[in-house]
Amino acid sequence: MLTNVVNSAINRWLAKAPYLNFRQLPNNAPDQGSVTITANTCSGCYASVGYLGAARGHFMNLEQSCGGIPSGCDVAEATHEFGHILG
Repeated sequence: MLTNVVNSAINRWLAKAPYLNFRQLPNNAPDQGSVTITANTCSGCYASVGYLGAARGHFMNLEQSCGGIPSGCDVAEATHEFGHILG
């Protein structure tokens, strides 16, 4: 589910800004400009905002469930959170 949400959000950005470049990196292999995406339970939808510098990297949480009940961030919210990072 999370992969579909992330990929759909990326496709929305690429449709409007085809000059962007997204690629998946292996876990624990951060690169300059990389984003670590998590789906922590009951933590909501949020992302770092703006440029943080190469050493810090970016983060995004896209909650998918809370208390055992499916919930969380959909494609529209994920697209919005990418906007914070790209901002």
